[in-house]
Amino acid sequence: MPVEWATTMMNLATAYSDRIRGDKAENIEAAIAAYQQVLQEVKRESLPTDYVRATRGLGRVLFEQARYSEAMAHMQAVLSTVEEMYEAAPTPTSRQSLLQELGDTPQRLAFALCRTDGADGSRQAVVVLEQNRARWLREALEMSSARPADVPTALWSAFQTQAQRVRELQAEAQLPDHTPGRRTFLALSALLTAARADLSAAVDAIRAVAPDFLPKPTFAQIQSAAQDGPLVYLLATAAGGLALIVHTNNVSADFADCAEDGGGSVEAVWLDGLTTTEISKILYDQEGEAGGRYLRGAAGGDHAALTATLAWALPLLGARLAQPLAERLAARYPQGTPVTLVAASNLGLLPLHAAPVMLAGRSVTLLDFFGVRYAPSATALRRHSATGHTSATVRRPTVVGVGNPLPAPATGRWAQQRVADLLPALAAIDADRHLLPLSDDLPADAAAPLQALRRLLLERWRALLRKLEALSTLPTEEMVRTGQLYQELLLLLSFLQAVETAPLAAQAAALAQRLPASLEAAEAEAYSVRDLVGRDNADLLFNHAATAAALWERLPTATWLHLACHGRFDVRQPLESALLLAEGTQITLRELLDPAHAAALQQVRLAFLSACQTAISDFRSAPEEVVGLPAALLQAGVPAVIGTLWPVNDRSTALLVNRFYELALHGDASLDLPPQPPLHALRLAQAWLREIDNDGLKRYLETHRSLSAAPAAAGDRMSGILYRDEQRRIRDALQRGQGHKHPYAEPYHWAPFVIYGVGQG
Repeated sequence: MPVEWATTMMNLATAYSDRIRGDKAENIEAAIAAYQQVLQEVKRESLPTDYVRATRGLGRVLFEQARYSEAMAHMQAVLSTVEEMYEAAPTPTSRQSLLQELGDTPQRLAFALCRTDGADGSRQAVVVLEQNRARWLREALEMSSARPADVPTALWSAFQTQAQRVRELQAEAQLPDHTPGRRTFLALSALLTAARADLSAAVDAIRAVAPDFLPKPTFAQIQSAAQDGPLVYLLATAAGGLALIVHTNNVSADFADCAEDGGGSVEAVWLDGLTTTEISKILYDQEGEAGGRYLRGAAGGDHAALTATLAWALPLLGARLAQPLAERLAARYPQGTPVTLVAASNLGLLPLHAAPVMLAGRSVTLLDFFGVRYAPSATALRRHSATGHTSATVRRPTVVGVGNPLPAPATGRWAQQRVADLLPALAAIDADRHLLPLSDDLPADAAAPLQALRRLLLERWRALLRKLEALSTLPTEEMVRTGQLYQELLLLLSFLQAVETAPLAAQAAALAQRLPASLEAAEAEAYSVRDLVGRDNADLLFNHAATAAALWERLPTATWLHLACHGRFDVRQPLESALLLAEGTQITLRELLDPAHAAALQQVRLAFLSACQTAISDFRSAPEEVVGLPAALLQAGVPAVIGTLWPVNDRSTALLVNRFYELALHGDASLDLPPQPPLHALRLAQAWLREIDNDGLKRYLETHRSLSAAPAAAGDRMSGILYRDEQRRIRDALQRGQGHKHPYAEPYHWAPFVIYGVGQG
C-alpha cells in the first residue's frame, strides 16, 4: 500500500484519538479501528517508522482507557522495533532521532507492567526504564565513528558490515513498488529479517568483550548500582505517577512485608495525581494560568516567573511525589541515607529535593531527611563502579578552576564605541512621556502601584543614562565588567511605548551577549575556595587568564574542578550548551563528550559547576537522554557533579560555596562535625543558607576573617569585597530591625544546587 495512504490513515487515527478527550465511546473505538487498519497495511519490515508511529498511537489510546494488558503488547512492539532500527542507524544523530520516536512509551509500559504483573512487573518496569535512559550519551562519548578500544578489529568490521546491510535493505524497502530493480515485498521482508538477525549477533559478540556497547542492562546489574542507598526511578503518565524503589543488596531484608513484590528488591509506590498534565502545568506557560512558568525562569532567566512557580509547585510536588516516597523510604532507611533519583518525564528538571514532607513529626524537605542525588541512569553509575571511581571524597583535593572569566580587552573597546553610538538615540527619548505611560481613567486601586512602578522606572532610566555617559572615561579594560548595564537597558526598553525600540534593543542585546554581567561575588567565591583548599592545592584562573585553553592545560592535575562562571543552556541545540570562559572562549557539552578532551578529566572526582543553568538538560527533543553538562561530565569519567537548575544569585551562591568547602574539607568543630563527604557537605550547606538569619550571618562573617584578610601581594581581594558587601547588607538589615529575618530562605537561593552521580554518602 502506498506511503501516501498510510499517512492519510495515520492522520485520521490521530484526529480520532485527539477527540477522545470528550471520552465518547464512539471516538475511542473509531481511533482504535483507524490505527488497526493502518497496521494491517503498514508492515514493520518495509515501513518501520510508520509502523512505530501507528503502534505507539494505538498503545497510547488503549493505555489512556486503562486497557493495560492490550496496550502493553503494542508498547513492547514499539520498543523492539526501535531497538532494531537503532542498531542499524549509522550516526549518533540518527540514533538520537530514533530515540525521539519512543516518546513516553517506556514510562507508560513501566506503569502498565506494575499495574498488571505485580512483583515481576516491577522488576521488568525497572529494566524497561533503564534500557531506554541515556543510551545515546555513552555512544556520543565514543562518537560511534571509531572502534572502541576494547573491541577487536574483526568484531567491529563484522558489526559495521551487518549494519550497512540492514540500512541498504531498509532503504530499498522504502522505495515505491514500481522502482526498477526493487525486490518484492516478501523477498525484502525475508532479507531484512535475516540481516537484522546477523546484526543482533554482531552486537552480542561486541557486548561479550565490551558490555557497555549499546547496553542492555539486566535487573541484577541495575541493582548493583545501588551501593550505599536505594535507586528510585520516577515517572509520570496520563494515568498518574510511579516511583520504583530499587533497594540495595546490602540492606537487611526484614522489610519484605512492606514491599509489594514480596522479596523487597523493588517497591512500587503509586503517586496518584502526578500526571503528565500536572508536570506540564509546572514546566510550561499555560493559557489562562498565572503559574506554570518554571522553564521560563529556569531556562529563560525570568526570575519572577521562577519564584512564583516554585511557590505553588513545590508544595504540589511534596504532596504528590515526595511525601509518599519519603514515607516508604523512612520505613526502611535511617535519616541521611543517600537516595539516588533517576527521574523520567522531565521530572529531573525540577528541584525534587526541595519538596516539603512531614516526617517524624517534623515539616522538612526531602533533602533534610535523605542525601538526595540524581543520576541519568544506573548504567552511568555502574561505569564508575567498574573503574573504581566511586567516591568524590579525596584526602587532599587539588582544585583547578576559574573565577569570573572576563571578555578580552578588545571587546571593551568595541563596547565603548557601541555605547557612544547608542547614547544620542537614548538621550533623545522623552522618558517622562513614553516610559510606562498610564491612562487617566485607571481605577485608584490599580493606579497607585503602577504609579509607584513608573517612578521607580524613571529613576532607573535616568541613573542608567548617567552610568552609560560615564563609560566614555572608563579604561577599556574595565569596560568588560559593565555587562549588567546592558541587561538593565534591555529591561527598561521593554517598558517604552510609542517609541521605535527594535534597533535600540538589537544594539543593547549585542552588548549584553558579548559582555555578560561581571560575577564579582563569583570571583570572591573562587578566592575563598583557594584559601580554604590551600594555595599549594589550588590552581584557579581569574578574569582574563581564565581561558578555555588554560583550563584544559591544567585539568589533568585536578582531582576537584570548580567553575565560577557564566553558563548557557541552548534549548535548540543542547550539545552547544556551554561554560563561558575568558577572552570569548567556551567549553561546550559537545567538547566534553569528545574522547580527546575527556581524557583530561580522568583524575577529576568532583566537578562543582556554580555557573548558572549548569544542570538543565534537553527537555524538548529527547528528554530521556538527559543531554546536559552533568550527564556529559559523568560519561566523561567524573563520578560526582554539582550543578544548578536555574540562574543563581551570585552572592548567596558564594556564601553557599564557601560553607560547602568548609564542611567538605574541615567540618565544623562547633557542631562536632568531621569533614563531610560532598553529598552531605552540600545538603548541610543548603540547610545552613536556608536557615541562617541576619544575626547569624553577622557572627559567621566576624568569625571568618579569612574572607577579608588578604595577603599583601594579593591587592584588593575579591573575597574581601564579598565580606564587605554582605556586611553592608547585614548592617542595613539590622538597622531596620531585621536581625531575625532569613535573607536566603527562599528556594530560589538554595534549591537550584543538585548533585549528580556516585560519591560517598
